[in-house]
Amino acid sequence: MIVVHPAALRARWDGHTQVAQLDGGALTWLGALGEDLLVTLDAPTDPHARAASAERFLRGARLWDVVRPGALLLPDAPRVPSTIYAGSDRRPWVVVGETDAGDLIAAPLNDASNPKWWTPVVPRAALAFPGSVKDAQLELAHAWSLPAGVATVGEVTALAHGAIERAVRAYVAG
Repeated sequence: MIVVHPAALRARWDGHTQVAQLDGGALTWLGALGEDLLVTLDAPTDPHARAASAERFLRGARLWDVVRPGALLLPDAPRVPSTIYAGSDRRPWVVVGETDAGDLIAAPLNDASNPKWWTPVVPRAALAFPGSVKDAQLELAHAWSLPAGVATVGEVTALAHGAIERAVRAYVAG
């Protein structure tokens, strides 16, 4: 299921789309993949797919944890799928929700060089993890589900929770 914000369809410079797997209305997987991987099916659309995904944000016991997920893709894939954060082994990600199965939903932190309404800036004072030395922006349009067992390396402190919550609500409400 494609579950992007409607405004993202006008982003001609980015060939990636938010994709979700739903099972009986439950969100089981989320990822941001290259549109070259998408296949149009002759199947009915699910008008509740975006809402089913949206309701899983801003919840879960590990909300605000900072994690380093490692590789997002299987190393032996028959072809290399396009994803912006394929080599994310060192990049910090912030937990912003939880799937129905209990896996984490996280978004990557990036340099705060081009903030937009869907990329809230997190001040470095709110980033409590080793190596956090500058402000960062949270890339909500590139959320992925990660295994529940991924290790926590730090946290986003309460200083940034309100701004991130407002941005997440605006992004998932679309």
